[in-house]
Amino acid sequence: MSFAGLRILSLESRRAREMEAMIRRLEGDAFVAPSVQERALEGHADAIRFIERLETGDFNLVICMTGAGLAFLRDVAAKHMPVERLAAALRRVTIVVRGPKPVPVLREMNVEAQVVVGE
Repeated sequence: MSFAGLRILSLESRRAREMEAMIRRLEGDAFVAPSVQERALEGHADAIRFIERLETGDFNLVICMTGAGLAFLRDVAAKHMPVERLAAALRRVTIVVRGPKPVPVLREMNVEAQVVVGE
């Protein structure tokens, strides 16, 4: 396959350099721009409410998509309560993770993922 003579747009945030290198290897003119940016929300009311609902058994399963998101939730919890409250609530539900990145964050809280799905 060749991208010779083509201008290629890639909406990539995390692996922008690798994507640009791949496009150039295939002889394309690469334009790589971030499609999303992680940004903390103003206030933490929704995150705290989620943790409280998790504690009361409102959820049976939690899907962790990113390590950064889970670490943010843990850090928010730490500002408002003992992190063990979040950890204990997570231990009572089935945890599904997409890819390996949430696993170390869970491990830090002594929480195990029951299902790990590849990216």
